Amino acid sequence: MPRKKTFSVTPKRLQILEVLRDSDDGLGPTDIGLQCGIRYSIASSWCTDTVAALLAQKMISRKKGEGNIVLYRLLKKGASWLEKSR
Repeated sequence: MPRKKTFSVTPKRLQILEVLRDSDDGLGPTDIGLQCGIRYSIASSWCTDTVAALLAQKMISRKKGEGNIVLYRLLKKGASWLEKSR
């Protein structure tokens, strides 16, 4: 029988959830990385895998913005995890 994968909220995931909590309009991956203190040249790629994991767990949402912009927003489940982690 395959083992069920468990999802844990890592420090990096918490940091991204906190950044998204403080954003009313949502943020793109580069802005998320910059808000987390990552330099511009790697900000977007730094958060890509973590954002994908948070999306898969339905903690954040993905919305197409103007042009090629993608915005991520915190969902209730993500906010709940954020509160539990304190």
